[in-house]
Amino acid sequence: MKNNKPNIAFVLPVPNNKIIGGYKVIYDYANYLAQLNFANITIIYNAHKGENSLHIPKLITYFIRLIIGKYGPSWVKVNRNINKVVKFSYDNYLFEEYDALIATATETASFVNQFQGKKMYFIQDYENWNGVTKEQVDRTFQYDMKIIAISKWLVAKVKNVSKNEALYIPNGIDNKIFNVSIPISKRNPHSLCALYHDDPRKGCDILLEIIFDLKNKYSDFEAYLFGYPKRPKNWPKWIHYEQKANARTVSYLMNKSRVFCCTSRQEGFGLTGLESIFSGCVLVTTDCLGIREYANEDNSFICGVDDKEGLYNSIITCFENNEICEKKLRQCEFIKDNFNINNSRDMFSNELLELIREE
Repeated sequence: MKNNKPNIAFVLPVPNNKIIGGYKVIYDYANYLAQLNFANITIIYNAHKGENSLHIPKLITYFIRLIIGKYGPSWVKVNRNINKVVKFSYDNYLFEEYDALIATATETASFVNQFQGKKMYFIQDYENWNGVTKEQVDRTFQYDMKIIAISKWLVAKVKNVSKNEALYIPNGIDNKIFNVSIPISKRNPHSLCALYHDDPRKGCDILLEIIFDLKNKYSDFEAYLFGYPKRPKNWPKWIHYEQKANARTVSYLMNKSRVFCCTSRQEGFGLTGLESIFSGCVLVTTDCLGIREYANEDNSFICGVDDKEGLYNSIITCFENNEICEKKLRQCEFIKDNFNINNSRDMFSNELLELIREE
């Protein structure tokens, strides 16, 4: 142990400069633990031997990932006391220099499970995608680790297939960043904010159809989008877009908007939806599992997955009925205290300390 402090590592998948909600939560917890200074904190990435789907030479891909992992990500500040390591591969790597490991995804859980020390599994979604089967995901839930899940539906998933009991620690919001700086009464009544993503699970094909339909109905309609992909060249000027936006920029865009629209087909938690509530937007969303942690029919408009018509009509109701909007927003005030980021940080750090101290 360096300086008699335990060495703790978050084990992540591939280094990535995309803005990913799951990575964002992990970086926040890592920063908080580094600030507490009770342990040496490391973030470990898997370069996957440079393998990629773009047919780029593997050695080049590996060095790109090495640079992103060591010097990135560009969209969030990582505490300088956190050590960042990029491994060529996790195959046959036993993590022996660490006292405790935190698995952060289905793929990293299988490697962490081989570790002989203390282990935690931080579950942020049900990751049966990219060739991973339901059976493979369920198997990771059965590993002998302390399990933390960010949503009650994920806690239930673990319980259904495993003797392990997952601890529930919901994501929290930093209300110093996400808050109401512009009252809804002073926002364009025909304005909408949303996350733009090229992952089909985000349902942005439907989002864009809704946005153009709204512009046809309201000449003064404006959309404020943020995301990682480059801005499509065919987008008109009334679609305002911030690529790789940091948290303060996202809050600014939300404060320009009356409605936040989530068209996701599945969310482990739905962090941006909760951020929008803190920023004073009326939430119009699909019933994509994770949003039920904070959204209900009293404080939000909830429609079926892929229900374009329901989402469109709900947004129109928001645009045209101030009384309903104000009622929804009043109901949101009751949930904000339950999702304070400091509470989540404290719960996470306490569980980690308990794990380290176990004999």
